[in-house]
Amino acid sequence: SCNTCGKIVGQLEGKTQMKPLISIIIPVYNVENLLARCLDSVVANLTLQCEILLVDDGSTDKSGEICDEYASRYGLTVFHKPNGGLSDARNFALDRMKGSYVAFVDSDDFVEKDIFATLYKLSKSENAEIACCSFWECNGTTKTKVSAGNATQSNVQFLKSLAEKDGYKNVVMWNKLFDARLFDGVRFPVGKIHEDQAVIHLLAYKAKKIAFTDKAMYYHTNRGDNISTSSNFLRHFDDVQALLERAQFYRNNNLEELLPTVEKQMFDLVGFYKKCARHRGGYSKEELEKISRKLAICKQFCVQFFPSMTKRQQHERNKLYTLSPLDRWQLLHFDKIRKSVFFRAFARIKNGKVPNGENQ
Repeated sequence: SCNTCGKIVGQLEGKTQMKPLISIIIPVYNVENLLARCLDSVVANLTLQCEILLVDDGSTDKSGEICDEYASRYGLTVFHKPNGGLSDARNFALDRMKGSYVAFVDSDDFVEKDIFATLYKLSKSENAEIACCSFWECNGTTKTKVSAGNATQSNVQFLKSLAEKDGYKNVVMWNKLFDARLFDGVRFPVGKIHEDQAVIHLLAYKAKKIAFTDKAMYYHTNRGDNISTSSNFLRHFDDVQALLERAQFYRNNNLEELLPTVEKQMFDLVGFYKKCARHRGGYSKEELEKISRKLAICKQFCVQFFPSMTKRQQHERNKLYTLSPLDRWQLLHFDKIRKSVFFRAFARIKNGKVPNGENQ
């Protein structure tokens, strides 16, 4: 039922009851059209001693029924719970998993049949608590490889890489296998987005070594969620808040050498978010004040953590972390301009399209 957690436990024929080697956690929410593809790819890995935990997070479509069907057929474990979001679903499974290692798969993605065996062997051969693979970014009919390389890194080297241009490949949970002990005392923040950003440094710090394989074994589906058009743009500041918490964590653990990497990442992120917000427009005055307060926190962070910044750096950050009159005007009104006949005609000309009636 919706108010209680139901559990369906099956045992694969001929498989002995022993502690699972790997727990594979799959949160599920309203993905009935993509879920079978995901589960088919994951159950192909059952040659390992795995437990697959499906968390139906209050789905309103047929996703829950599909989970039950696969549980009955393949011996998976299913939990049905009220909707709490991705972090809550992951935490729910983390509290109940039994594996020595843990992996996460998003229910609209899919994997190669040897991904978990490969990452496990890599972890053991390199004595690494985290093993990572390359992955494919899938956009419709096209896919692009995001390379993880073949290096092995210390925890500090890995933490530095989070601020690199393509550092998100190291932030995400789903192309990795973790020693389950890393999650002792670590859970995802409920009610926030960018949840991976909030925990990856905690996990990596506890690991002594992180290993990589350039073999691309995970297929990440980009379903077109675009930050520049998101109606919940303010929520994307969860990303910035996670960085502020990371900076405090570095200071508390004598990792001051990593603080500049956080500042750079925050500067780039806020610049991107602010540009997207101006392009979208349509914010209320109350929302503008919330944005202004969040930007003020970023400014205070720079003052507190980097008092020796040059005057030029201070000027750049004061400008970025303040809403100018032009910023405020764009945030309030740019959506109306974007919808105007003049703006649409200008956009067509800019993109090389001649207005209707002028084609010869």
